[in-house]
Amino acid sequence: MRKSTIFGAIAAIAVFCGVNTASAKSYVPQQPVEPCPLPACVTSVSPAQGIINLDGSQTVGSPLGAGYIGITFTSVPELNLNQSADNFIEIYVDGAKTPAERISGLKAYVDAMGFPTGGFDFKGSYTGRATYHIVVPEGVWLLNGEPTPKIELNYEVTRDFIVTPGAGVVEKLDEFMLICASSFATTYNGGISLYKQGSASNIPVTVTPIEPDAEGADQNAFLIKLDGEPVITPGIYNLEVPQYTFTETWFGPDYSKTEGVRTIKSQAQIFVFIVPELPVPGVVPADNATVLDLDKITVTIPNLESYNFLLIDDKVANYLYPVDEDGVVSTIPAARYTAKRNDDTAKTGVFELVPGVGYEDFKAAPGNYLLRLGSNLYSASSKTGDFLNSAPYEFHYKVILDPTVYEIVTDQAVEVSKLENIEIRFPQANYVVENTEAAEKMYIKDEKGNKVDVELTLDGGGISPLAEEEEYTGSSITVVINPAIVQKGAFTLVIPEGALDCDTFANKAIEATYKVDGTQDSIEEIVVGAETVTVYNAAGILVLDNANVEAVEALEPGLYIINGKKVVLTK
Repeated sequence: MRKSTIFGAIAAIAVFCGVNTASAKSYVPQQPVEPCPLPACVTSVSPAQGIINLDGSQTVGSPLGAGYIGITFTSVPELNLNQSADNFIEIYVDGAKTPAERISGLKAYVDAMGFPTGGFDFKGSYTGRATYHIVVPEGVWLLNGEPTPKIELNYEVTRDFIVTPGAGVVEKLDEFMLICASSFATTYNGGISLYKQGSASNIPVTVTPIEPDAEGADQNAFLIKLDGEPVITPGIYNLEVPQYTFTETWFGPDYSKTEGVRTIKSQAQIFVFIVPELPVPGVVPADNATVLDLDKITVTIPNLESYNFLLIDDKVANYLYPVDEDGVVSTIPAARYTAKRNDDTAKTGVFELVPGVGYEDFKAAPGNYLLRLGSNLYSASSKTGDFLNSAPYEFHYKVILDPTVYEIVTDQAVEVSKLENIEIRFPQANYVVENTEAAEKMYIKDEKGNKVDVELTLDGGGISPLAEEEEYTGSSITVVINPAIVQKGAFTLVIPEGALDCDTFANKAIEATYKVDGTQDSIEEIVVGAETVTVYNAAGILVLDNANVEAVEALEPGLYIINGKKVVLTK
């Protein structure tokens, strides 16, 4: 199980694949892109057209995709300052008809040292797995006084390998599953090695293809298993996949395995793992949790009994980054967190992370986030006297709108003649359902705080927009009161916390107070002491004449005149 992903200095060694196996299986392989013909005045482009290598060897510590293009010309170029104002360099993703980004041709550049090179940078790096088509219009540069012709380029980012557990901090090294997600079929040619950084010897591993789980399924997964005992010794370890380790095959048109088949040899890639000196901390909220806010994160350091003392550094930088759905950081941090210790931290190993100086009022907007804990956030002295430091860790969160926010539809400011049902809406919830055990604790109390003897039931739930208000797309649930309250006074509905589940979140405690004006008599007040009843319906038609009092119970719900008094009967 992946605990986190290392970053910082380790990023200079390799680029990590943080994609999970679920997304790998859902990815539909694409045919390798065909390079576009280059005009005669262009000798090469960087990166070369085709599959872009993102293994870290191309640009150490800062993997660049299709967003940073260099062009080598046959002679020294000049930027064309007289080019048309609508000369835009454009990039298209996965065959889209509209560009993902366009930049003015005037933002292109030439080499300051006079070399025959030029280029341009998009704002995005475009390192996601996709195909990219770049169009450079005519006249962006001048070569020997003549405007350059139109240039088109094709790229594909495959991120060839997906490894589980993902590169980063792990508790032990035992086995890995490697998936070649970008090809239809894959052949292993040998060469994978595992070794500790600084060691001259490899840790023996065996690589075995994983048989497809269905007939006709593609063969792209491999099990890499240590031949001996799991590695638990702290240190930095490299899982190295050399160049040409795999032969990746793309089938022809309509997935033909006989016509138009093409193959390529895989690029090199290194996955870096850290077995930490100190155990992986626990966090609340947990890694990959869906939360309503990130105002506070509780960190727990396990196995505290193994150390003589513990230190927490509240000056270490811990950053919260917005990320896309693939967990890729594409912007500056949203907040910086600092450690908040208490008197028991050294004994319990529990401390909090809260938004730091300058971010005291930070509230995470809905979206996906990555929390990066800085290295050496906490340190400990072992029983043997060794001073141990924590490794950097990453934890992922999804912040959503609070589904427990509610609105009381029935107006509490208006006196009512009876209190029969109360509708509660949850505009930010996908569904609302009853938590049976807690719902049984709902009640109505009078002005003195005494519980009223009525039965409360819940009606509705789920996504239930009202027919006359089709624009309402949230959820609603109605509390039905039986019998309806008609006696004069103020009555409060009490729904305890946890009586309802709003998108798996427990509702906050709800109270709603209503004033009943007493204009409707209750059936109990009318028949008290009476031996018989005479009943007329709303149309004035005699329904019961000097009947037994019990006969009222058989009447259908509605408005009646009973013994000369108006009353509404409910079931």
